[in-house]
Amino acid sequence: GYLSSKQSLYGIRALGLEGATPPLEDIAQMAQRYIKAIRRDYPEGDLLLGGWSMGGLVAYEMAHQLATQNDSSVQGLILVDSPTAIPEQNDPVMDFVVFARGLGFAQAYVSPMADQLQQYPNRLEDLLRQLLQDGQRQRLLPNGFSLRSLQRLHRVISAHSLALSQYNIAAYPGNLPTLLIEAKNKPAGKESLSSEQVSPSWQQIVGAGLQARELPGDHYSIVNEPQVAALAQQINLFLARTVDLSEPNPTGPN
Repeated sequence: GYLSSKQSLYGIRALGLEGATPPLEDIAQMAQRYIKAIRRDYPEGDLLLGGWSMGGLVAYEMAHQLATQNDSSVQGLILVDSPTAIPEQNDPVMDFVVFARGLGFAQAYVSPMADQLQQYPNRLEDLLRQLLQDGQRQRLLPNGFSLRSLQRLHRVISAHSLALSQYNIAAYPGNLPTLLIEAKNKPAGKESLSSEQVSPSWQQIVGAGLQARELPGDHYSIVNEPQVAALAQQINLFLARTVDLSEPNPTGPN
């Protein structure tokens, strides 16, 4: 892989992707649950937390909760094009765009479908079925992936969008070394979670510890080939400056 092999990496699976368990709609609750999951397997030790998009906000909330509990185990935070807030609330069309782009579909493919959903809200299931068929044909989804699984995934994305729109972020109570990687291309409208730079907002939240970097690409392409190699390079540089990689230590949810 692109990341340093000296750094252990662990991901946490969101609720709602399997079975009848509903997804969480509150970032603070997500953070509480994820902290418990990490500490169940790693009761002590330093942590690096990070995430892409809203996942970065969940990672930040985890760091904030631990800091307010006088837990100094978080050594750094990695935010990959994570907004501090989103302007629109409860927008099914925006949720669909984020969902489809996150699966790997191009904006040119998604935009006409979003227009259909805007005009005919009851066509959501038909559009999800089309995503499934085209996604399997384009190898964005495995052949065994079911419509029910896709519906669950969409439900999770919608719940997370609601959580993001309701989240009131608070400033970090101390110094937190933070890497913020922003996508250079930030189109307006429903093509992006944010059409403006978010580094000024994060500067106010995490303070002098912020290191902001900009990479070519948009919110979705920077976490896929070929741009993901440049993303990993920035993360490796941050890790080398922030933590001792001589001994592996757990990294928080990605």
